[in-house]
Amino acid sequence: MGLVGLGEITIRTLLGEDLDPAPPPADPRRVTIDLERRIVHTPGFVAFSRLQDVQAGIEAMVEEVLRMTADHRPLSRHEADAGDSP
Repeated sequence: MGLVGLGEITIRTLLGEDLDPAPPPADPRRVTIDLERRIVHTPGFVAFSRLQDVQAGIEAMVEEVLRMTADHRPLSRHEADAGDSP
């Protein structure tokens, strides 16, 4: 799940977690990753005022979410069938 800016507050509250956000990164492309819950967060306008920086963070977040999805995707029926053959 990818979260931008204050979207993290809603999810952390629903998960019953403390709302102790990490300090904003200096690099807008640096994202926070919770591997256990598969959550990727970028601070967006909470930490950056330039649209270019916010965009860079969102792009990095999307790349990481897609990478995590590809790493944990279930096998397609074709791949599962191919695995059954010797």
